[in-house]
Amino acid sequence: MKQFLIVILAFLSISLAKSYPYTHDGFFLNFALGPGIQGFGYNGYVEGADGHFSDADGGSLEFEMKIGGRVLPYTVLHVTYAGIGPMSDNGEMMYLLGLGATYYIRPYNFFVGGTLGSSQFSTGLGASDYGFGFQILGGKEWWVSENWGIGTALSLTYGTASDYNGRGSVDLSAFSVNLLFSATFN
Repeated sequence: MKQFLIVILAFLSISLAKSYPYTHDGFFLNFALGPGIQGFGYNGYVEGADGHFSDADGGSLEFEMKIGGRVLPYTVLHVTYAGIGPMSDNGEMMYLLGLGATYYIRPYNFFVGGTLGSSQFSTGLGASDYGFGFQILGGKEWWVSENWGIGTALSLTYGTASDYNGRGSVDLSAFSVNLLFSATFN
């Protein structure tokens, strides 16, 4: 973990070099939030879970943050953190932490991106073990200043994990499709 943090800090220090206006170069910071739909399911048994689990399909809300920098022309490498939960009282949350890349299509400022990483779930029983997750997205940004853009994107996020600290055998999975509204500093 320590080596991973050193690599990220070295990468960020390189990306802080002077950037030009209205370009995707240098340091990258993105915040996004938006509604969507989700599907959450489980298969298995967890000790003490009587009445605590249910499939949760319906509305969702996603928040994400990305931080990184340009590695190639029009290509940004970033660490992504996303949290996705239902718009109901079920309380199941999915979290994704991973390494991603975003490619900007010039001169229109359309983008496509993806993240691979680790997912984890939080329910009324606590936190699950870590599993596998990914996100793919595409969208468009509009420059509102020399370094800030606002935009919209459509994201698909999926995660899977298992177990609850040895209290049973359960497989959890979730997907969400969200319409995100974002602010990007680049």
